[in-house]
Amino acid sequence: MIGQNIKFNLKSGITVALISIPLSVSLAVASNATPTMGILTAFWAGLIAALFGGTNYSVGIRQL
Repeated sequence: MIGQNIKFNLKSGITVALISIPLSVSLAVASNATPTMGILTAFWAGLIAALFGGTNYSVGIRQL
């Protein structure tokens, strides 16, 4: 059960990363920031969402 959840979580994490990283880089360039700032923003936003997210309907760590 746990191994299956890890596979699903890894697959969904890769999918989100494939969408969020190019999006944040393009938004950074559009706002006259560097692409590096966009990547850093995607990293910190994902980390904060994982730490403070907690419902069954959002991506993040489930609250027990």
